[in-house]
Amino acid sequence: MSLLHGLLLGLGTAVLLGPVFMTLLRNSLQYGVKNGILTAIGIICSDILVVSICYVFAGDFVKYYVNSPGVKLLGALILIGFGISFIRSRKNNIQSSIAEIRFNGKLKSFSQGFLVNFANPTVFVIWIGFVTIAETDYLTLLERIIFLLGILIGIFITDITKTVGAHYISNFLTTYNLNYVYMLLGSCLILLGCYLGFQGLVLL
Repeated sequence: MSLLHGLLLGLGTAVLLGPVFMTLLRNSLQYGVKNGILTAIGIICSDILVVSICYVFAGDFVKYYVNSPGVKLLGALILIGFGISFIRSRKNNIQSSIAEIRFNGKLKSFSQGFLVNFANPTVFVIWIGFVTIAETDYLTLLERIIFLLGILIGIFITDITKTVGAHYISNFLTTYNLNYVYMLLGSCLILLGCYLGFQGLVLL
């Protein structure tokens, strides 16, 4: 029951549209399914680290991290940096070197998935909520772990589904249209980064 409960909550995260979703979508469109999956693996590895931190240090440490102006500013810089790289992406440039795609694409896809997820304070807030539900609804440590594992599985399933869906859509898009998609995703990341940076500056 705890596994099913967690799985349903994890699948429910599919409706969340944020920096992680945009990074996953862009890498799937630009580098293909395999690199999109690597991005999803980076995201889930980051989530495992985040939930471990939230479970062990749920309290003042995590609250300080979430509300720290320095963390918000650092996250803003990461999002803005990725946004700029998205805008500079061009499908025709990418296709010019298959060997470069295979190396750089895989390395970047995993690291971008991990960093964008971990640098986003909102991810910590969400996982604090999940940890609170686990501690409230389940009495034993095993049940809590199974519940949180179910959430992780649900998130990973939704990310893989988004990856396959994005790749399928890319087959119907021209290079010209893909360039505009990359620009849109990059612009959204920059705007989210600016908003996060503004929150950090307000807290200074």
